Amino acid sequence: MEEKEELYKKNKKTLIVGYIVIAVIVLGLSYSAYALIQSSSKYSRFAQCLKDKGAIIYGNDFCKYTGEQLAMFGSASKKLNYVKCAENKEVCDEKSVRITPTWEINGNFYKEVQPLQRLSELTGCKL
Repeated sequence: MEEKEELYKKNKKTLIVGYIVIAVIVLGLSYSAYALIQSSSKYSRFAQCLKDKGAIIYGNDFCKYTGEQLAMFGSASKKLNYVKCAENKEVCDEKSVRITPTWEINGNFYKEVQPLQRLSELTGCKL
């Protein structure tokens, strides 16, 4: 009889530990999803502001640096005014874009990957 009680107590402890582990995992995943949604919406507003202010990013999909710049925005990069130089050679030639990415902001050109904070300062768009 004592063996059954000990086995029962042991199984009960294992079950409780299992529930705690599952609860921690669920809470962690919930927080991660919440944080992702919050950051995504933050960059969405930022990207939309850049577009509204007339900021243009000239780049190429095959350029790793353009990819790096766009990746900073996550899914919000779709909101940017993005000119693909491979598909718009005349535009990029007219603007003398030789390095990608290049940002055009208020008639000025900024070559290479720009930190988001720098883009914020140049445009007045809040991060």
